[in-house]
Amino acid sequence: MARSGRAARGRAIVIGGSVGGLFAGNLLFRQGWDVDIYERANEGLASRGLGIAAHDELEALISAAGAAMPQPLGIEVSGRSAFDRTGRLIANFDFPQHLAAWTGVFNSLHAAFPSERYHNGWELVGIDAGETGSRARFANGKTVEADLVIGADGFRSTVRSVVAPHVNPRYAGYVAWRGVVEESALSSEFRAETISQFAFVFPRASEFIGYPVPGDDGSADLGRRRYNFLWYYPVSPGAALDDILTDDQGRLHDYSIPPPLIRAEHIKNLKQNARKLLPDSLKCSARPSATRCSRSMTSNPNGSASIMSH
Repeated sequence: MARSGRAARGRAIVIGGSVGGLFAGNLLFRQGWDVDIYERANEGLASRGLGIAAHDELEALISAAGAAMPQPLGIEVSGRSAFDRTGRLIANFDFPQHLAAWTGVFNSLHAAFPSERYHNGWELVGIDAGETGSRARFANGKTVEADLVIGADGFRSTVRSVVAPHVNPRYAGYVAWRGVVEESALSSEFRAETISQFAFVFPRASEFIGYPVPGDDGSADLGRRRYNFLWYYPVSPGAALDDILTDDQGRLHDYSIPPPLIRAEHIKNLKQNARKLLPDSLKCSARPSATRCSRSMTSNPNGSASIMSH
């Protein structure tokens, strides 16, 4: 039943309240759907993401969703540069774009969606399909009926497990170390020569990416930015992978591990590998997070800030 007097085209629910879910929810709402978003996390997601690359389509999509473009959108770069082990530029691709903070995009979409229709702490546990619609079941014991159920709950999607139970993530052979450094914590040399680069390095069997993003307060001003990095690093499945994903309390995590729980020896090994494999121009200190990368057996357009799907 339509609520708040809306002449709804139908009843829709979106499972997952991150950027993908907010895009879907806002677009449906503005097309006349009676729509609610259900997010499993109890707390807000605004602090979860790091950096994302903004493409030309972003402005049109945000406008269609009824949201305001984040201001500033991000840090403007002229292209992408690849460096060898010595720091020598070996390739350059002209591609002007803005490197944005995930938080800015999330906050804009979240502000555009009616707050009374966004529900934290609702974890989907199942879906019962009927002839005239579906019923979503949640861990809190409540059910919600809808004509349309949209799964935007990430690569560990409960919705996918219901509609395509045969599809499971498959480990691709590497983990992703990612982190962010405040500009004020970087050396003067790094700030002068490197922070403005969208940089790529390809150490043996791995890939390192680094680029600037707005500060935690959204500022793109010099001195208040951050440097976001991501290192795809090969790790053998089995004992070696389990060791990295086991925290300092002995708990084995399935896909990712929060930065404060990473064991000290893994941070030490990461720094040693950086000293050996990365050019001096890209060496900086940070407290990274370890994430296991997976290759889904079908395409997964819904990414997240902490888990990489490939």
